[in-house]
Amino acid sequence: MSALPRFSLDPSLPPPVTQRLAWSLDPATSKELERSWELLWPWFIIVPTATLFAWGILDGLGGLIVLCGGLTALLIPLYSLHRRHRLKDSALKRYEHHCVHPDDLAETEGDLLLSAQRGVDAILHSDLYDRGIIDDQLLSTVVLRDVEWSIARQMSSQSELRDRISSTPTPGERSQAVAAGLLASLEEEQQLTRRQVRTITEYADHVRQAEKELADLVAARELSRLRSDPGSADPWVEAAASADAASLRSLSRVRDAAKQIADMPLLP
Repeated sequence: MSALPRFSLDPSLPPPVTQRLAWSLDPATSKELERSWELLWPWFIIVPTATLFAWGILDGLGGLIVLCGGLTALLIPLYSLHRRHRLKDSALKRYEHHCVHPDDLAETEGDLLLSAQRGVDAILHSDLYDRGIIDDQLLSTVVLRDVEWSIARQMSSQSELRDRISSTPTPGERSQAVAAGLLASLEEEQQLTRRQVRTITEYADHVRQAEKELADLVAARELSRLRSDPGSADPWVEAAASADAASLRSLSRVRDAAKQIADMPLLP
């Protein structure tokens, strides 16, 4: 499970666009481009100096060839670095409304989105999901990403409204009463989002509990047949298929929670 906040991305974007946007948003990309520039700029001194020196000891044609080669060797990586910067900047500018980060929101909305992200990550990165024990992996991914993006959009809109309310002067009782009414309406509107986030986090808790019980069942089965041929089947899948009553209840709770997620209303 990711402990750090991340960007929630619009799942309707085509996969190539999503990959480019994720690359552009990744802090490692900015660090990589910075390192590339730090490695490149000393060559602006080394290459011209070496080229001029070689030109000085060679004849006119040979020196011209060396000069052209040196400039080419310098300009190609410079152009490549410039192009990567442009790709990053253009993706961020073009798709800025297709991504939401908890740190860019007001505290209340940011905390809610972060809770939703952690719940989604806990589910999609679980052993139950990786091994196909959670019903319909593809549907689970699509539904969870859609729900997460719906929550992210709601949080972005509500955070913007909260910031506008808090930044508007309230010099007297009338303006303070209007601001208080707007905040009360915002809190009421946010109750649906809180229920959605709570459903996701409960789903993640059920997944963790079922994972723990199945892991215990797998270990017990493995220990009980150490002297026999374990075969090639996945022990987690075998355990899920022959789970005891407690584990079956855990898996049932996971599947019930998944159905609740699938039935969630999304922001139009």
